[in-house]
Amino acid sequence: MNYMKYILLGLLFPFAMFGQEGFRLIDKAEERYKAGDYVRALLLLDRAAAEDYGFCGNARIDADNSIAKLRAKIYMDQKQYDLVRKVADSLWFNDMDSLKIVTYQLEIGKDSLSNMIDSSLVHAFIDFHCAENCWAYIPLTNGKDTLCFKVSRQIAIRMSYRSMTAEEMLNLWKAEFTGSKKYGWLKQT
Repeated sequence: MNYMKYILLGLLFPFAMFGQEGFRLIDKAEERYKAGDYVRALLLLDRAAAEDYGFCGNARIDADNSIAKLRAKIYMDQKQYDLVRKVADSLWFNDMDSLKIVTYQLEIGKDSLSNMIDSSLVHAFIDFHCAENCWAYIPLTNGKDTLCFKVSRQIAIRMSYRSMTAEEMLNLWKAEFTGSKKYGWLKQT
């Protein structure tokens, strides 16, 4: 009967190893990042993203968030602000609009952005063809930049369960947005 526990351990042990290689790759990528080797770090993160993290969804989410955050750091150091924003949008269950605002301020200029935001809100629109995340866009009055933010889950749910016109939905989002921290951050000079 004693041999049964060894058989059981032998069967379960391989499952305990799922995901470990992926997290090791993330750790190695962090080391390469700290050493300033961004190319190698990004390659390691690509490999980590392709790894199997087993049957635990939380491990996959943790890995994806770790990968995305390290990518964002690398792109921020390289001043590739558009890539930082793409990574911020990919993070699970995280509202990374504060990071996006910092990149907009660095790219466009804090004063310019602060001066443009109110007059630009008139041109805002929402992508209503969303499955999981809805997006609000604010084309800036400079004619070349557009800010993009996730619509909060609360607003998206209210939009989907009410028979509202597109204008009513947009006004609901604008009211939430102008009362938010992110709007306050955009207005800072």
